[in-house]
Amino acid sequence: MLSLLGVIGLAGWNIFSVIKDRAAREFCIPHKVAASGFWLRQKGNIDFYRTDSLAFLPLLADLKSNVRIDRESYYPLQNSYTLGNRKLLIIDESGVYPCTSAPVALLWIRESPK
Repeated sequence: MLSLLGVIGLAGWNIFSVIKDRAAREFCIPHKVAASGFWLRQKGNIDFYRTDSLAFLPLLADLKSNVRIDRESYYPLQNSYTLGNRKLLIIDESGVYPCTSAPVALLWIRESPK
């Protein structure tokens, strides 16, 4: 009886963690030398926005070992994004950035702009 309760408890914990991972929304800018990028994770899908996809493969392997990912996509890094109702502005070494009328909620400075 105790073993049966243990198995049922483990199955319940697994179901709970799957539901929790599916409901999670995550925005992350990981630190990686010689590579810039970020990811958005929601509903089992992960979207990588990066300059170099090979540099992020070890990070993706680590992420897959911790959370369930059904689909992964890679996109090139641009200068600005709209994340929900927030605006992300990226300024790189060129120092060129788009002029926007919307207020910028997140500012990411990368590659030592002047």
